[in-house]
Amino acid sequence: LDAGGIARIGGGLGQLLHAGLGIIEGDHRFAGLEGHVNLADAFDLGNRLLDGDRAGGAGHARYRQRDGLSGGPHRGNNGGEREGGKQFFHGELRSVEKWHDVGKSEGDQDQHGHDPENVYLARVVEAVIKAGATVVNIPDTTGYCLPWQYGEKIKFLMENVKGVHNAVLSTHCHNDLGMATANTISGVMNGARQVEVTINGIGERAGNTSLKEIAMILKCHKNLEIETHINTQKIYSTSRLVSSLMNMPVQPNKAIVGRNAFSHSSGIHQDGVLKNRENYEIINPHDVGVPESLIVLTARSGRAALKHRLEKIGFEMDQTQLDATYKKFLDVADQ
Repeated sequence: LDAGGIARIGGGLGQLLHAGLGIIEGDHRFAGLEGHVNLADAFDLGNRLLDGDRAGGAGHARYRQRDGLSGGPHRGNNGGEREGGKQFFHGELRSVEKWHDVGKSEGDQDQHGHDPENVYLARVVEAVIKAGATVVNIPDTTGYCLPWQYGEKIKFLMENVKGVHNAVLSTHCHNDLGMATANTISGVMNGARQVEVTINGIGERAGNTSLKEIAMILKCHKNLEIETHINTQKIYSTSRLVSSLMNMPVQPNKAIVGRNAFSHSSGIHQDGVLKNRENYEIINPHDVGVPESLIVLTARSGRAALKHRLEKIGFEMDQTQLDATYKKFLDVADQ
């Protein structure tokens, strides 16, 4: 099953789910972009015109145009326009490279005390936007960045790139240190409005940012005022489908879609959930397509959980009967 097939099967997640790089909804040049983020499902991360990996694993730019692969100011399909655009872009990039070489020889910081690598990155982003890029991707390809570092990088670009609002900054974070989700959220909070993610976080090495985590973080934290338009009720079924088709089991304690994500086995937690689900569940399982929470009877369960289970299978007991049954239950559970 190819990337397009998976995307078609999972299409119920919403109109912004695509194989490969996502397409920004509407024209980003107009007002209203601030409250929206595009979750671009990154099954196929090809078709970038620029992939200039730089030292440190983060901060290199990759860009694309929505309307074709032309690197220049014209978007038509005419071959002459496309070639002219490429020449224009490479001319812009050469001038940036020349500036970078001079800057590095003159010192480690610019006149404002900025990190020269960030200044150089801003110049590259500025050049590709000037050349016609509509989406500029800022990847942390090795998963090395700390969230505040990645967020500051996006913020620096938003504040120092001329014409940055004529394009969309996109995140692409790897999970080598387990920080892909945190880095992506930090990028979004600092101005990125497209994120490249995968179902179940699958990807090279330790994987990429997981769609489900970003979608539910933004859904739960409404104070961020960012919408994804993802149909989150399809998350669980899509996760299981991809897991089955790719023969990649989902770990039981995986956030949101793992077998234990809505499972309670501790007596204190079970009692709290039975009294009020929100005591220990910040996500309603129905919101992600999970039928219900599970109360798993273990040696750590209390009378509340046992009573709940007994009532579900048709047994009503008074307190004396429940106490006697609970003692026998612990004798079995402790074995």
